[in-house]
Amino acid sequence: MKKENTLIVHAPAGAGKSTILPLAVLEESIFEGKKILMLEPRRLAARTIAERIAFARPGNNEQSQLSNGRYAVAGHRDDLAHEPWLAIANMDARDGMGKIFLASPLNPKDQAPLVKEQETITWDTGKGGLIASRDLRIGSIVLRSTPLPAPDESQLLNAISEVLKKEGEQLLNFDDDVIQWQNRVLSLRKWRPQDAWPDVNTHTLLMTNKTWLSNYLENIKKPDELKKINLLMVLHHHLDWEKQQTLNQLAPLKLAVPSGSSIKLRYQRNGEPPVLAVRLQEVFGLAETPTINDGKTKVLMHLLSPGYKPVQVTSNLKSFWNNAYFEVKKELKRRYPKHKWPDDPWKAAAIKGVKKLK
Repeated sequence: MKKENTLIVHAPAGAGKSTILPLAVLEESIFEGKKILMLEPRRLAARTIAERIAFARPGNNEQSQLSNGRYAVAGHRDDLAHEPWLAIANMDARDGMGKIFLASPLNPKDQAPLVKEQETITWDTGKGGLIASRDLRIGSIVLRSTPLPAPDESQLLNAISEVLKKEGEQLLNFDDDVIQWQNRVLSLRKWRPQDAWPDVNTHTLLMTNKTWLSNYLENIKKPDELKKINLLMVLHHHLDWEKQQTLNQLAPLKLAVPSGSSIKLRYQRNGEPPVLAVRLQEVFGLAETPTINDGKTKVLMHLLSPGYKPVQVTSNLKSFWNNAYFEVKKELKRRYPKHKWPDDPWKAAAIKGVKKLK
């Protein structure tokens, strides 16, 4: 120092560069009556780039979690891979696991001013559902976590509501019955815009789940409890009583056919005609294509063989009886010779179940 204005000291973290060395230097005569200004770069770095503080992941020191929530990795031959705490100055911006190019080790004691106590109420499906804890953390890095004994119910509801916006299609039971209910309402929404049918597509329902589902989320803690919610009942009863009755009248679940059977309709969410898949023999004598929506919408008939294989698709049953039926009959007589295939389908009795020629 007597000859040069600059001195670089290289030593491991904790060796005393910022504690022991300055005191020893002050004892030299050339510094008599002077002061030493200590910048303590590690501590300065920790405070100025707090979001770039990283802590080694347990069991894999090469990987570190940053306080901003991201993850980064140092090469296994890099000395930094063995440091528990780092201040990262330069890393790539790739998605997922970033790569550390420049970083400095940190003393854990230097992080004390950055540690905050925080109550955390969140949902993590992979960890079993609702999590309510009191955490000591630096940003996203959790240093210690203890269960929260009496979490606020409204915050629990908010946590479930938020995860449903992202994962609701998997967490809730959107089975075929629910999908068909949605398609019925969405069809009426398209067919009858003047009647103000609600938008019940899945995305809209999940984004607005608090308005129709919140009463059923009390005491929900785990994913399987969400799956047990009767979504069809909840959605149907969210409609007012008049709308419930109108839905069943204009977009019925089933239609009766001449054989006496009630056949389920399959609705499309885009408002296309619903499909009535029925065995051909069950609609002998039916002159016109069935309609719904107060007679305004014809169904699309999928006429099936006795083995429930499609033989014809039509929205004009009268035309089918008058024309295509006779060609279809020839093929069905060949494939099902023991079944009745009348020459006059207009007057033939519809057949429910299996009735064969004697």
